Amino acid sequence: MIAQILAALVAAIHAYILVLEMFLWDTPRGRKAFGTTADFAAQTRVLAANQGLYNGFLAAGLIYGLVRGGDEGFAFLLFFLVSVVVAGLYGAATASRKIPVHPGATGGFGVGGAARQDLRRGSDHDVRAGDFLTPFCQLGACPARISALRVRQARKRLLGWTERERRRCRCSRRAGSLPKGRRHRKRDRRRRRSGVARQRPAPVLSGTNGGRRSMPTIDRRTLFRRAGLLTLAATLALGTAAVVTGPARAADAITVGSKIDTEGAVLGNVIRLVLENAGYTVNDRISLGPTKIVREALLAGEIDIYPEYTGNAGFFFNIDADPAWKKADTAYAKAKQLDAEANDLVWLQPAPANNTWAIAVRGDVAEAQKLATLDDFGKWVAGGGDVKLAGSAEFVESPAALPAFQEAYGFKLSADQLLVLSGGDTAATIKAAAEGTSGVNSAMVYGTDGAIAAVGLKVMEDTKGVQAVYEPAPVIRGAVLKAHPDIEGLLEPAFQTLDLETLQALNASVQIEGQDPRAVAEAHLKKAGLLK
Repeated sequence: MIAQILAALVAAIHAYILVLEMFLWDTPRGRKAFGTTADFAAQTRVLAANQGLYNGFLAAGLIYGLVRGGDEGFAFLLFFLVSVVVAGLYGAATASRKIPVHPGATGGFGVGGAARQDLRRGSDHDVRAGDFLTPFCQLGACPARISALRVRQARKRLLGWTERERRRCRCSRRAGSLPKGRRHRKRDRRRRRSGVARQRPAPVLSGTNGGRRSMPTIDRRTLFRRAGLLTLAATLALGTAAVVTGPARAADAITVGSKIDTEGAVLGNVIRLVLENAGYTVNDRISLGPTKIVREALLAGEIDIYPEYTGNAGFFFNIDADPAWKKADTAYAKAKQLDAEANDLVWLQPAPANNTWAIAVRGDVAEAQKLATLDDFGKWVAGGGDVKLAGSAEFVESPAALPAFQEAYGFKLSADQLLVLSGGDTAATIKAAAEGTSGVNSAMVYGTDGAIAAVGLKVMEDTKGVQAVYEPAPVIRGAVLKAHPDIEGLLEPAFQTLDLETLQALNASVQIEGQDPRAVAEAHLKKAGLLK
């Protein structure tokens, strides 16, 4: 929380700098903030606006990191914080050593540094070199603070800077290149004893029209007090908080993933809400992708937990022909054993709902062709029936899905008889069949799909038991469960409430009514008394 507050403070300061540099640069308020004159502000207004835009980007990045949250938000905060620090260090190396402790004067430093570079190159400007004397003094970049050799070179280049004007430059006296006389030192001591502040005369400089004009100097200490100290404190504190609390926060957070289908989103949000309710910080990777991507993310440690189906373990280990997958209890025991031994993954208690793959046909077609089982469906397709099936790429290609049905029931669908949809969301396949999209009259479905009955589809009964049992269960990395053993007890009662009818109803709320999966999961858990 402290890091977020400080990040917001730094973002607000940089947003304020944006306003000063882009909109108020040549106003009295802007000139007072950066210690410039009206002429100087008018001449450098474009440079200041560009500098202000960069400060705005820093503020925008910090704000996005705060709003985004999680690992991504933390990465944004860290990146833009480092950007602020790097900008300060670069300014210290090129313009003034004070810049790291004065990020609030970034625009002034940038403009002063740019002017200094132009003058050192001997560029032909309409403004005489002496016109930039006061900003140089404020930024500690006048020749009197450079090495002796560079002082002599700079004196030759800076036209119009007379010996008298150098004596009036307070930086030169402070640097010691032009020593003060004994009379001045005595006067300064008397004034310090009496408490009277020393008044320095403003340098008289050559104007662009050959005349003489005066430019007031700004007390650099006052400038630092007004804008620098607060920004310095916020930046340093944010850096400390990010370094100290960032790794700890990332280590304690639980990253929850899920597949990119309706039920995956509902189950993923059930896990997320239960953990958040117990006080865990949760990183959201729900609807991450199809089975292969989510599984690989779990094995790689990119996510910590996601809901998987017991029957899929047979394909993970290439033993899908094992009859153990045909029964709920043996399928769960087999999956738990295999993953624990091979990958240090733990299968928690599954929900009592078999979400196996199935094929559904439009009600009017099923009635006309007298289709009730997959035996009937296979004979209809083999006999040249007018069928077109909508399914996901995983359903069409996975050996356990459509190929297994075709082999067991003796039919084969050609490419023209298939409509392959991206993702694995059965809401799209059911909708395609119900609306007859591109001639579709049958669809891939899951046993727990809530939209099947609502849109008038009829599920073909799997009389030969081709499909294994697919009960959804949370799968978690062993190291995470060892560090947080209470997670198992938190999730078990939540998943026990998800029987077949309940899952169908929850999925229908998302598929048919268009509700948000998180809202659906939250309403169910509150109704079950599992959320505060």
